[in-house]
Amino acid sequence: MSEPNMTSEIVSLRNENAVLKEELALANQQLAWFRKQIFGRKTEQTSVVMEKEFGVQLSMFGNNEEKSAAKSAETITVPEHKRKKTHSR
Repeated sequence: MSEPNMTSEIVSLRNENAVLKEELALANQQLAWFRKQIFGRKTEQTSVVMEKEFGVQLSMFGNNEEKSAAKSAETITVPEHKRKKTHSR
């Protein structure tokens, strides 16, 4: 083979190698994302993640701390009930 033909072949192989490396990097990113979706933290643990990363704790019931404190201070009385006798044979 001649020298110019060989250098053009080397250049084309290097270009192909660069393209394949980019595709591999993209495939690895997608694989990491899919693994995170399947095996990553679940939604039940979102508050733990949010608190750890952002210093914010999410609440399902809103930020009504005053109302919840007032409700917990109240006592609720429930009237007694009598159970029916079971019949044993």
